[in-house]
Amino acid sequence: MTVKEFFAKHPSASSTAREWCEQYATMSEAWAACKRSDWMLWALRAEENTEAAWEAAWEAARDAVWEAARDARAAAWAAQADIIREVMGDPFAE
Repeated sequence: MTVKEFFAKHPSASSTAREWCEQYATMSEAWAACKRSDWMLWALRAEENTEAAWEAAWEAARDAVWEAARDARAAAWAAQADIIREVMGDPFAE
């Protein structure tokens, strides 16, 4: 399906998503390059995929987000700890 065909079929789609997709000729190309899971989930639902397929995609995406957030928090805490050590030194050194 071309990008133009998809958006003609789904005029309620986000204008931001539409503008981004216009750099691709087909929805398959846009799908392969897309970094926005919310747009992908919307497209799945708009194309009337089965509820079970949509739920499976959502659950996998949700789990990936939680894992990424956990990893990002851990990295942020480690960076903060390094800065605290740099600023404070070792307050427990004898």
